[in-house]
Amino acid sequence: MIHNNNNIGSRLIEPTVRENELPANIVTTLSEIQTQYSEVERFLIELASGGGVNMYGSPSYLVEQYGITETQAKELVTYWIETFTSAVIEV
Repeated sequence: MIHNNNNIGSRLIEPTVRENELPANIVTTLSEIQTQYSEVERFLIELASGGGVNMYGSPSYLVEQYGITETQAKELVTYWIETFTSAVIEV
């Protein structure tokens, strides 16, 4: 869990998606880099919590961190934004 003090208020953030619910393109990317989605999700949450990065510009950080293509990084970030935003709204 990650403690977040930003816009959504101070709360503990838990992963929002179960690994078995991921779209096929995300599963393929994660398989290629041998990484769980929860790890990528935590990386993005920490990046967002820092406040210095516009999350639409964050794919380059994933490319650097995980050695994936820009397209794969954009797919991961887009999926994360969609699922994270809906999880925050539901809270």
